[in-house]
Amino acid sequence: MLETAAKPNKIRKVSHLIGNILITLGVLFFAVAYGPLLFDEVWYWLKVQRSQDVSLKARNGVEDSVFARFLTSSPIKLVPVNTDFSIVIEKIGVNAPVVKDITVIDEQRYNEALKSGIAHASISDYPSQDPSNVYLFAHSSLN
Repeated sequence: MLETAAKPNKIRKVSHLIGNILITLGVLFFAVAYGPLLFDEVWYWLKVQRSQDVSLKARNGVEDSVFARFLTSSPIKLVPVNTDFSIVIEKIGVNAPVVKDITVIDEQRYNEALKSGIAHASISDYPSQDPSNVYLFAHSSLN
């Protein structure tokens, strides 16, 4: 009688141990994945609360941002294929014309636009309009 009562108790202890290990691993993976982000957010919030400046200083003493350093580190080496409306992404070698005012409802016109470049949605604004959202389409899938 004592042996039969000990087996379920032992199984229960092992299942609790496995459950606790899985929960601990989940918390650990969460901390590793989101820890740096949470640390940066809290650090930024503390600096804002203390009214500290959060801008970066360049080596020559001029204030800049991380994005400014990425944008100004070297001049763009690609010349746009169309100076009226095109997109250039130097890092991945994109240099393509943009075909204006394409509706995705007209499948034939949409596919023709994709053959010659990138399609600009007819319902979206142009990049020169401020503030605006520009919708560009560069991929198509086969049915």
